Amino acid sequence: MYIITSSVLPAIKYYIKFKILAICLLASVSYSQSLLIRSSLPIRDGVTLDPDNGRPLSGSVVDYYDNGRIMVKGRFSGGYASGYWSYFYINGQLKARGRYYRAEDQKLSGMIENGKVGKWTYWYENGSRKMMGTYKDNKKNGDWIFWHQNSFKHSEGRYLQDEFQGKWEFWYANGNIQESGNFIEGKMNGVWSFWDSLGELIENGEYKNGRPVGEHNGWYSSGGRKWKMNYQFGKLHGLYISWYENGQPEKSGDYKNGIKDGIWNYWNEDGKKISIE
Repeated sequence: MYIITSSVLPAIKYYIKFKILAICLLASVSYSQSLLIRSSLPIRDGVTLDPDNGRPLSGSVVDYYDNGRIMVKGRFSGGYASGYWSYFYINGQLKARGRYYRAEDQKLSGMIENGKVGKWTYWYENGSRKMMGTYKDNKKNGDWIFWHQNSFKHSEGRYLQDEFQGKWEFWYANGNIQESGNFIEGKMNGVWSFWDSLGELIENGEYKNGRPVGEHNGWYSSGGRKWKMNYQFGKLHGLYISWYENGQPEKSGDYKNGIKDGIWNYWNEDGKKISIE
């Protein structure tokens, strides 16, 4: 029976550590050698080819910045980008990550902009999230969230075939609400409300097929009324009134199909009528 003495034990530990390090190094070298450099690959009719046999490529690829950091890594299947791909900034920060299905790598550089499916996440160069949502057939579908670079939410809502659909909300970079309303097939519909950066309501009105309709009202940040106007088929139509911030009337008159119609009255800030046209 061999007894390990205290004098032998450090040498054994060193030997084991060395063997583990060597195995990891060999595995790393083997893995890096199995990766192909994306920018050097041959391509024919939108199909990326294996440089060794000229057949549609199936395998992992990578590309690097001049500073040695990874620019992109992903995988091809049958000559098309498939599965999860990751893109990086030059500082090493993750830029985007998501999945492709039979996407053509047409330029062998930059981000592949076709064939996106499923969940994708994008980041700013400082590491904060930029946007996140799902694709279907390379079009935004379902819930999406966007952020300002300071990590405050920028906007949130749903897409349908790359178009805004349903309720959307937008925020200023300080976190205050900016606007809120509904879309139908990418066009504003229903009542929309708008706020200033301090959180005060400054505008409210209805839209139909992306055009303002009916009565719209505006307010100063102080809360006083600023204007009231009416729309028909997206054009000013009917009574228009505006006020100074001190509450005195500024001007009033009528519009007809977007053109001033009839008598218009004007006042100064003291409430004195100054002209009629």
